[in-house]
Amino acid sequence: MLTRAQQAGAVRRDVGMTDLRALLVGCLSMERARAAGGPEIDAPGRMTALMCDALRAKPSVTKLPPETGKRNESRCEVCGGALAAARTGRPARYCGGACRQKAHRVRRRTRRP
Repeated sequence: MLTRAQQAGAVRRDVGMTDLRALLVGCLSMERARAAGGPEIDAPGRMTALMCDALRAKPSVTKLPPETGKRNESRCEVCGGALAAARTGRPARYCGGACRQKAHRVRRRTRRP
């Protein structure tokens, strides 16, 4: 299949089976990390789209899904906003008082029968 794609001019001629195999294994491991809840990748299919762009013979760019944040950035449990790094004590769970109050109300509603 790789040879036919190269003959058709859809895939770069300098790509070999070992290159393709390494790229596929890398994409699979990144997708598994994303599926397992790892913070490395936020957009599904991003690595696969990058790999397909790299294999094309003609330079064309696929529109990638946007990255949602920094790699080790913490997010608010209610709104998903970025949290400021805590100077001391426990790390913050909410971005501010409004989100903390919303979470408190939800917890209070679910406790009562």
